[in-house]
Parts: sequence; C-alpha cells; structure tokens
Amino acid sequence: MTNTRFGWRSGSVHARNVTVADQLSVGGAKVVGTLPLVSGDIWYVNPNNSTSGDGKSMKAGVKTLTEALAKAGNYDTILITQAAILTAPSTGHTITQTGLKIIGGGSTEGAQASAIKITAGTAPMFTIKADRVEIANLCLSQRTAYPCIQIGDTAGQAYYQVHIHNCNFDGYDTATFGIATGPTASAANSQADAVNLVVEDCYFKGHVTAAINANGTRDTYRRNTINVYAAGIGINHLKGTGDRNYTVIADNTLFGLAATTTKGIYFAATPTAGTLVLARNYLCGTWDVTITDVGGGCMNYVTDASGGALINC
Repeated sequence: MTNTRFGWRSGSVHARNVTVADQLSVGGAKVVGTLPLVSGDIWYVNPNNSTSGDGKSMKAGVKTLTEALAKAGNYDTILITQAAILTAPSTGHTITQTGLKIIGGGSTEGAQASAIKITAGTAPMFTIKADRVEIANLCLSQRTAYPCIQIGDTAGQAYYQVHIHNCNFDGYDTATFGIATGPTASAANSQADAVNLVVEDCYFKGHVTAAINANGTRDTYRRNTINVYAAGIGINHLKGTGDRNYTVIADNTLFGLAATTTKGIYFAATPTAGTLVLARNYLCGTWDVTITDVGGGCMNYVTDASGGALINC
C-alpha cells in the first residue's frame, strides 16, 4: 500500500510489520523505517522531558529506560527518542519480558543516535533472559569490561528468537564483547544457548575480546560492519563438532586487521561438517600477513596489500 491514509479515534490495528517510506507519527513520536506493531502496549522514553510522565505518549514519556522496563509486560514495545546519552544503572538492565521490543530513534547503525552508556559496575548493559526479544536502532556504549548484550547467564538455559539489528556497539576499547552468551568465562557448552539468534546490520567497534561471541543453535550473523580491536576477534565461533549446529556468517565486513594477532572470523573448534555457511565476507587487511586462508566457506574476500583488488579465499 502506498499513499494511503488511515484515521480512527479508538480501537486497534493488528499487523506483523509496517514499513514507512516517509514518516509516521505514533503517540507524538515520528518513526522512520520499520515499526513493529504488536498486540501489547507501547511505552515511550523521552529524556528531554523535565519530569517523567505516565509513559503512554512521547510527550508524557518517562525519562529513563529503567522506568519503562518496570512498566513493560510481555510483547510490549519501548520506543526511545533521540536525546542526550542515557546512562544505564551499574547493575545493567535485565530483560525478562517475552517478546519485548526496545526500539531507538537511530536511522542507521553507522550513527550514534538514541545512545545509552554504562560506566560503572560489574554487569552487562543488557542481560536477556526471555524469548523473542528485539533490540534495534540504538547506540550502546559499554564502558566497563563486560559484554554489552549478554544472552542468558546460566549453563543449560536456552532463549529463542532474539533479534538484534541496526545498532551501533561502542566497546570504548574496554568492553569484552558486543554480543555474547553467558557466562562468558565458561566453555562453549557451559554457556546459555541463543537459539535462532539473528544479529544483522549492526556496527561494532572497540571490543577487546570479540565483537560477537557466536555460540547459539541455528544462529545468523549477516551484513554487520566490524572494526576489529587490535589483538581481538571480529566473530568468535565457539562451537565444535556436535555442538549447537547450523550457523550462518555471511555478508559481513571486517576491518582493522592490522596485526597478526587480530582475527576477523575465528573458529575455536572445528564445526560439524555441513552445518556452517561462511560466505561473502569481506576482510580488510594484508594477505598472508594479517589475513590467512579461512580454510572453508565460499567467496570470502580480502583486499590485497594495496587495498584495491579482491582475493577470493
């Protein structure tokens, strides 16, 4: 449908997703892009307000994400407007609501808009302990030595259909991971399982261990741009033979590969044969110096020493 107007005074509209080519105003907030419309409530975070309102419109929005999370239930949506950077509590945010969506006002993952930072404490910014959680269009600055988003925190837990997209992850040259399953100090099969996790269209920078710790069943990582930390890893594939099979790593761009200790895509163990798609990833460094043969996959490219040509490895 194009150039179509809808008007109503009350009631509800049920749709899977609505893609907005120009702009849409919801509760006083202008939304561009894809807005998920669900059966739950919508809660608004507006740090520009002088005091917190009831959170039911952008004009009456609460000032902090902590307040919105306290109000939100299963399948609710939290919309965060652009404003001065928010500060997360030192304990981080734990998400336990099934189907919760947290959507910022950022229009592209390359920009740092709708920003949240965490500067103290011993916790990730977000710990996800629920199924079908979606986080999108935010800039997340993890300024302590912990993951920015951690899925689960106990071995044997499994959380399904988490979707993270169009976010800017700033590790501040301090955070251990951008996205990981927990507890991160454990072996691969001793961490929680992020089943059907999808991470796409995100930008990562400054994560000292790895931008992404890939350790879910049927997980997908695509179209991400990763500035790999010196002596760090872009995508760290933890799983070995027989463990958490069927991973897609495709169409990612990894740069910053300036030292022999820097790894773009790293396999901590050999995956089960026939369960990994590794395709069309671009690795920016120097062939046979900072980049060596990936030993599998199809059509993964590196730039040559002059930075111009593409070499299919």
